[in-house]
Amino acid sequence: MHRTLFVSILILSVSVNLSAQISSKKLLKKYSETLEGYNYDLANEQNVFMEGQMNIGQIKDIPVKMWMLEGNMKLEMEFMGTKLTRIMNDTLEWQFDPFSNKYSFEPVSDQESNDLNFIDNKQNDVLLLTENGWEPSDVVEKVLFDTLNVYELVLSSSVEENPQSKTFYFDQTTYHVVGVKENEAEEYYFDYKVTSDMLLPHRFVYQNPTNELTTFNVNKFDFSINLSVSDFQMSEQTKKAYAEFLAKQKEKSPALIAYEAGVSAFDSGEYDEAIKFLDEANRLAPNDITVLSKRGAAKRQNGDQYGAISDFNRVIELRDTVTAVDYNNLGLSKYYLNDNEGAKADYMKAIEVDSTDATILRNIALLQFRFQAYDSVVYYYSKSFEYDSTNAIGYYYRGIANAELNQYPEAISDYTRAQELNLLEAPVYNYKGVAYYYLENYDSAMVNFKKAMDLDSTDFQYALNYANALTEVNNYADAIEIYDNLVQTDSTQHGIWADMAISKFEISMTEQAIQDITKAIELLPSAAIYYDHRARMKEAIGDYLGAVDDFTSSLDLEQDSNIYYERGMAKINLSNKFDACKDFKKAAEMGDDNGKAALKEHCKL
Repeated sequence: MHRTLFVSILILSVSVNLSAQISSKKLLKKYSETLEGYNYDLANEQNVFMEGQMNIGQIKDIPVKMWMLEGNMKLEMEFMGTKLTRIMNDTLEWQFDPFSNKYSFEPVSDQESNDLNFIDNKQNDVLLLTENGWEPSDVVEKVLFDTLNVYELVLSSSVEENPQSKTFYFDQTTYHVVGVKENEAEEYYFDYKVTSDMLLPHRFVYQNPTNELTTFNVNKFDFSINLSVSDFQMSEQTKKAYAEFLAKQKEKSPALIAYEAGVSAFDSGEYDEAIKFLDEANRLAPNDITVLSKRGAAKRQNGDQYGAISDFNRVIELRDTVTAVDYNNLGLSKYYLNDNEGAKADYMKAIEVDSTDATILRNIALLQFRFQAYDSVVYYYSKSFEYDSTNAIGYYYRGIANAELNQYPEAISDYTRAQELNLLEAPVYNYKGVAYYYLENYDSAMVNFKKAMDLDSTDFQYALNYANALTEVNNYADAIEIYDNLVQTDSTQHGIWADMAISKFEISMTEQAIQDITKAIELLPSAAIYYDHRARMKEAIGDYLGAVDDFTSSLDLEQDSNIYYERGMAKINLSNKFDACKDFKKAAEMGDDNGKAALKEHCKL
């Protein structure tokens, strides 16, 4: 007995929040105990060599060596048969790219930290912060990376002029710190081992909003290596390149300086500031295409779509040869304004200029959802994968489109591919479960619905889908328990009251079923099917008069030949053959075979 599974595209989430059965004081005590007996000599930790493999985005197993000393860092990476070197001291970071044969230089901000700044001795940070007056929050339980059960603790500074906070994650089994989150940057620490009398993690994961996911798997720590500050100084070749860099910086025009400041603010997500700098750049260099294009992007990110469209249109007017990106920018702002036809026209122009741009193909694919053109959604995402097969969200959305086309095996394949690309979020599991459900593979459907519930216990639909799948394998008792929990949370859900009533009816809990379906009718008295269900339940306990009344209410709302037949049978049980035959006749006239048979059996002249 299939039920409709109502599904929706949701914001993705990565964890489940539960109140923890442990106080912050006890958690800090347990954590402190894990560090007892280990040596954390800061002098030694400032002199470190590490060797291992790094994963950056889709690039895997890059051999890496890293040296660190008193705020200095040197990193060497073996990549595509050549060596890339990056060095950082207290004020400057530089890198030589052998592929372009160029140096790049960046000042080190006081606010920045190493991508993997475990040299700051994360194991002691929590205790040092609390000793310095940082206040702990209540402890919350979470699940990270699908399988790791952790305690979350937020430490907040009480200094009013400079409020700060850091979020720490503790392994619930070992009480090791396994993650730190601050200012939207996240670091995680795993695989703790004792090295040089120190308990150290050997796998580090780092990500912030502007970087790809970075993982460093350490094979070797060495705290005895002899380093000096001279090991981190510039070579003569680097000094020459830096002098040339400084000379070029001095030659920059005020417009370029304002533009670069705008770009820096844009990259930091400070769009108001970016627009101010780009306005100044545009004042100093009117009609500069690069400035107008970047300002349009900043306005779009800041929600000013009309302003963005004005800038993008001006770019198109000024450019000798319009690029695909120009039309894509214009289409994207119109998309956000719900100007679907306008967005489509611009995206199509972009594709005419460059039909190989995966981003543009994904944008027009996503737009096709608004037209319910699911074939086109599948087509354009498929084209995008020819040029970028690593976009997990694209596979997820193509899966949704395939499901809308009743192409459930293809949908499952797409959801699986999205998960292989590390999109391990609750909606993906839910949609995958829906596809299995419609293929009548209820066991696989339940596995996926349960996973979605584990990742997001607050979503009604995941639990409802799981309960509905349980009924398909006749596990009504467990389904009823879920339905009951759902209506306890929100008693206005008429559909859940009805589903619970049907399940109770299936296991002969008829009186309770009637109470539940009555609640559904009270919440939605215009649903003919609810009266049908209650009529059948009343028949089961011999209340044929009540059944007739409910079938009549149903027919008042919606004409149905089978309901005329069923009402006729209820009247037969009341020995009201005359009225029963009128119902059988009506059913037969509407083409109902059961009505025709009943007419012959019960209404002979």
